[in-house]
Amino acid sequence: HEFVPTPGMPFRQVVRWQVRGWQLLLGSDTLVFGNAEHPSVTLQLCDLEREITPTTCLDFWLDNVMAGVPEVAVCGHQRGIVSGYKVLRTEDVPYWPCQYGFAPAFDVDEVTDSAARLLTFLQANCTRDGSTYQLLKEEGADSIHLFEVRSL
Repeated sequence: HEFVPTPGMPFRQVVRWQVRGWQLLLGSDTLVFGNAEHPSVTLQLCDLEREITPTTCLDFWLDNVMAGVPEVAVCGHQRGIVSGYKVLRTEDVPYWPCQYGFAPAFDVDEVTDSAARLLTFLQANCTRDGSTYQLLKEEGADSIHLFEVRSL
Protein backbone atom coordinates (compact mmCIF):
# COMPACT_ATOMS: atom_id res chain seq x y z
CA HIS A 1 0.00 0.00 0.00
CA GLU A 2 2.76 2.44 -0.85
CA PHE A 3 1.84 5.60 -2.70
CA VAL A 4 4.32 6.97 -5.18
CA PRO A 5 2.83 10.03 -6.90
CA THR A 6 2.77 9.73 -10.65
CA PRO A 7 1.64 12.60 -12.88
CA GLY A 8 -1.80 11.87 -14.28
CA MET A 9 -2.37 8.88 -11.99
CA PRO A 10 -6.11 8.91 -11.15
CA PHE A 11 -5.89 6.82 -7.93
CA ARG A 12 -3.51 6.43 -5.00
CA GLN A 13 -3.81 2.67 -5.24
CA VAL A 14 -5.49 0.00 -7.28
CA VAL A 15 -6.77 -3.03 -5.38
CA ARG A 16 -8.52 -6.30 -6.12
CA TRP A 17 -11.69 -6.87 -4.11
CA GLN A 18 -13.58 -10.15 -4.00
CA VAL A 19 -17.22 -10.18 -2.95
CA ARG A 20 -19.59 -13.15 -3.23
CA GLY A 21 -17.86 -14.69 -6.25
CA TRP A 22 -17.15 -11.38 -7.98
CA GLN A 23 -13.64 -10.08 -8.52
CA LEU A 24 -13.37 -6.33 -8.93
CA LEU A 25 -10.45 -4.10 -9.78
CA LEU A 26 -10.97 -0.84 -7.89
CA GLY A 27 -9.20 2.48 -7.85
CA SER A 28 -9.02 4.02 -4.39
CA ASP A 29 -7.96 7.35 -2.94
CA THR A 30 -7.99 5.96 0.60
CA LEU A 31 -4.79 6.91 2.40
CA VAL A 32 -3.11 3.95 4.08
CA PHE A 33 -0.57 4.56 6.84
CA GLY A 34 1.58 2.26 8.89
CA ASN A 35 4.16 1.90 11.64
CA ALA A 36 5.77 -1.00 13.49
CA GLU A 37 2.71 -1.60 15.69
CA HIS A 38 0.07 -1.02 12.96
CA PRO A 39 1.64 -1.82 9.55
CA SER A 40 -1.51 -1.02 7.56
CA VAL A 41 -4.17 1.34 8.90
CA THR A 42 -6.48 4.02 7.53
CA LEU A 43 -7.25 7.27 9.30
CA GLN A 44 -10.79 8.58 9.63
CA LEU A 45 -11.73 11.87 11.26
CA CYS A 46 -14.80 11.94 13.45
CA ASP A 47 -16.52 15.12 14.71
CA LEU A 48 -17.49 14.25 18.28
CA GLU A 49 -20.11 16.99 18.29
CA ARG A 50 -22.13 15.00 15.75
CA GLU A 51 -23.79 11.63 16.16
CA ILE A 52 -21.81 8.71 14.80
CA THR A 53 -24.34 7.12 12.48
CA PRO A 54 -24.54 3.62 11.01
CA THR A 55 -23.76 5.22 7.62
CA THR A 56 -20.51 6.63 9.03
CA CYS A 57 -19.55 3.18 10.33
CA LEU A 58 -20.46 1.66 6.95
CA ASP A 59 -18.26 4.21 5.13
CA PHE A 60 -15.28 3.44 7.39
CA TRP A 61 -15.82 -0.32 6.99
CA LEU A 62 -16.23 -0.23 3.19
CA ASP A 63 -13.09 1.89 2.74
CA ASN A 64 -11.07 -0.68 4.64
CA VAL A 65 -12.68 -3.83 3.24
CA MET A 66 -12.32 -2.71 -0.37
CA ALA A 67 -8.70 -1.62 0.17
CA GLY A 68 -7.83 -4.77 2.15
CA VAL A 69 -6.75 -2.77 5.22
CA PRO A 70 -7.08 -4.58 8.57
CA GLU A 71 -7.41 -1.55 10.87
CA VAL A 72 -8.83 1.96 11.05
CA ALA A 73 -7.65 4.72 13.39
CA VAL A 74 -10.64 6.90 14.26
CA CYS A 75 -9.46 10.34 15.31
CA GLY A 76 -12.03 12.22 17.37
CA HIS A 77 -12.10 15.99 17.36
CA GLN A 78 -14.22 18.85 18.66
CA ARG A 79 -14.12 22.07 16.65
CA GLY A 80 -10.95 20.86 14.96
CA ILE A 81 -9.07 20.09 18.19
CA VAL A 82 -8.07 16.43 18.47
CA SER A 83 -9.37 14.86 21.66
CA GLY A 84 -8.20 11.29 21.12
CA TYR A 85 -8.18 8.32 18.83
CA LYS A 86 -9.12 4.66 18.81
CA VAL A 87 -7.70 1.93 16.59
CA LEU A 88 -10.31 -0.61 15.52
CA ARG A 89 -9.97 -3.84 13.61
CA THR A 90 -11.94 -3.56 10.38
CA GLU A 91 -14.24 -6.44 11.39
CA ASP A 92 -15.12 -4.58 14.61
CA VAL A 93 -16.26 -1.38 12.87
CA PRO A 94 -19.91 -2.53 12.49
CA TYR A 95 -20.06 -2.86 16.30
CA TRP A 96 -18.66 0.62 16.96
CA PRO A 97 -19.70 2.83 18.65
CA CYS A 98 -21.43 1.21 21.60
CA GLN A 99 -24.46 3.51 21.30
CA TYR A 100 -26.07 0.76 19.21
CA GLY A 101 -25.71 -1.74 22.06
CA PHE A 102 -24.53 -5.18 21.06
CA ALA A 103 -26.32 -5.12 17.72
CA PRO A 104 -24.13 -4.02 14.82
CA ALA A 105 -24.68 -0.65 13.14
CA PHE A 106 -25.20 -2.63 9.90
CA ASP A 107 -25.26 -6.27 8.85
CA VAL A 108 -22.08 -7.22 6.98
CA ASP A 109 -23.76 -10.14 5.20
CA GLU A 110 -26.66 -7.95 4.09
CA VAL A 111 -24.23 -5.34 2.70
CA THR A 112 -22.17 -7.90 0.78
CA ASP A 113 -25.31 -9.66 -0.50
CA SER A 114 -26.67 -6.30 -1.71
CA ALA A 115 -23.36 -5.57 -3.45
CA ALA A 116 -23.47 -8.94 -5.23
CA ARG A 117 -27.11 -8.39 -6.31
CA LEU A 118 -26.23 -4.93 -7.63
CA LEU A 119 -23.26 -6.30 -9.59
CA THR A 120 -25.49 -9.03 -11.08
CA PHE A 121 -28.04 -6.36 -12.08
CA LEU A 122 -25.36 -4.21 -13.68
CA GLN A 123 -23.88 -7.15 -15.58
CA ALA A 124 -27.32 -8.07 -16.94
CA ASN A 125 -28.28 -4.51 -17.90
CA CYS A 126 -25.06 -2.74 -18.93
CA THR A 127 -24.77 -4.51 -22.26
CA ARG A 128 -23.24 -2.00 -24.66
CA ASP A 129 -19.46 -2.08 -24.88
CA GLY A 130 -17.93 1.35 -24.37
CA SER A 131 -21.15 2.88 -23.02
CA THR A 132 -21.50 4.99 -19.91
CA TYR A 133 -24.35 4.33 -17.51
CA GLN A 134 -25.82 6.29 -14.64
CA LEU A 135 -27.39 4.45 -11.71
CA LEU A 136 -29.92 6.38 -9.64
CA LYS A 137 -31.82 5.62 -6.45
CA GLU A 138 -34.04 8.31 -5.07
CA GLU A 139 -33.97 8.87 -1.33
CA GLY A 140 -36.51 6.63 0.37
CA ALA A 141 -37.21 4.65 -2.82
CA ASP A 142 -37.07 0.86 -2.97
CA SER A 143 -36.06 0.69 -6.61
CA ILE A 144 -33.11 1.83 -8.69
CA HIS A 145 -33.02 3.19 -12.23
CA LEU A 146 -30.27 2.63 -14.76
CA PHE A 147 -29.79 5.02 -17.66
CA GLU A 148 -27.42 4.76 -20.58
CA VAL A 149 -25.72 8.11 -21.07
CA ARG A 150 -25.36 8.89 -24.75
CA SER A 151 -23.11 11.54 -26.25
CA LEU A 152 -24.80 14.59 -27.62
